[in-house]
Amino acid sequence: MRIGEFSKKHSVTKDTIRHYINLELIIPKKNGSHFFFDNKCSDDLIEVIQLKNLGFSLKEIQKLLIFNRLSGINKTEEDKCYILDILNDKYKELVDRLDHLKISVTKLEDYIIKNNSNHTDDYPKIHKLGLPLQSLDILSCPVCGESLNFSDGLIENNLIMKSRIFCKKCSFTCFIEDGILINLSNEDKNIAQSKPMSIRGNLGEYTDKTPSKFINFMYNVC
Repeated sequence: MRIGEFSKKHSVTKDTIRHYINLELIIPKKNGSHFFFDNKCSDDLIEVIQLKNLGFSLKEIQKLLIFNRLSGINKTEEDKCYILDILNDKYKELVDRLDHLKISVTKLEDYIIKNNSNHTDDYPKIHKLGLPLQSLDILSCPVCGESLNFSDGLIENNLIMKSRIFCKKCSFTCFIEDGILINLSNEDKNIAQSKPMSIRGNLGEYTDKTPSKFINFMYNVC
């Protein structure tokens, strides 16, 4: 068969076959400028592919094929031992490579963990601010002094991040967005500026229940 048919039969490119011919891994008959491949060429190519999959280099495969061609079908015990030694040497080589690869994989895993932790440390931790949930029962309305209520709340880590805060007695209303008091009406803004939200009970109790970050944040805002 011609090279095109031969390459399709074995799913190997024409360039690869020509390379194998140059290395004499396969030895087709030649008529003029054309190569013709027989069953022996197919057997040689199948063996080349198999040995490549076993980790043999083309130079090593060339050595094995030449020896097989010289020894023929009826190999002596000495011939068989020679081939077996080559196979055992390749097996030991692959085992050694596998051991080195396992060590490299372990080192790489440690290196990835190290770099991942270093990468994480590069970013500052984000501390969310919000109105402490436990402080709501000691806050009082700035208008009438009554206790405040909240609805439609979003709570994270015992902090009110989003909510509507209102007084049932005088209808005073304000909102918390992203942990910050916002969206006051014009009337309530005037009230809040002239009379800030008061604290019912002990100021020390409020201080104990409220994170210092929140108090300092509100102090800076005000």
